[in-house]
Amino acid sequence: MFNKNIVKNNSILQNIFSLDEINLIYKDINLESDEDIMLQSFYGRLYIPLYWRQKTEISDPIPLKIDPKILDIVIKKSSSFTDVELQIESISFARYALKYGIPRLHPHTDINFKEPRLTFDVQLSGTLDWPIVTETKQYLLKNNDAIIFSGTHDIHWRTKKEFNNDDYLDILLCQLSEKTDKLKTLDDNFINNIGIKQKVLKLKYDKGLI
Repeated sequence: MFNKNIVKNNSILQNIFSLDEINLIYKDINLESDEDIMLQSFYGRLYIPLYWRQKTEISDPIPLKIDPKILDIVIKKSSSFTDVELQIESISFARYALKYGIPRLHPHTDINFKEPRLTFDVQLSGTLDWPIVTETKQYLLKNNDAIIFSGTHDIHWRTKKEFNNDDYLDILLCQLSEKTDKLKTLDDNFINNIGIKQKVLKLKYDKGLI
């Protein structure tokens, strides 16, 4: 079972997709009538699951709703950060904008997954800068940039940011795991300990200290 050290570094990777590939992704995203679209007003976003490999607490398996070529690119790009063979567990699309609520993402880990996950976060497009923080380091993605980190092991969030009415940010959120016959589940002690750290950071976030 891998841990956060599976990732060699959290450097930003640029030019993830070609323009044709980005257009291919948007071709398969329907923000008006997709049957799986979710309004998550607490986060100020629309959320669409595009692929879910297996049943989880979040979702039943979801058939691939984007071109398989995109999966191949995600695997190839994310694998440059680690020596472990990876597989994609899920891919989702999120659009943050004021018309969906106040955009925000407080300190959290992805412990809704019971096994270790890597997060490959791609900024598809947007009108503003909105840094990501993993543990204590801040990263600023530009359009078509990505960062990979251990979403189940690194507490992560977005800095507080005021959106204007015409601002938006589109994210392709890819969750990956080690390719193996059976993933080990996260340790209960680990979940408890990181949960305590998360609560402390969230209090600081709520008070505007981070």
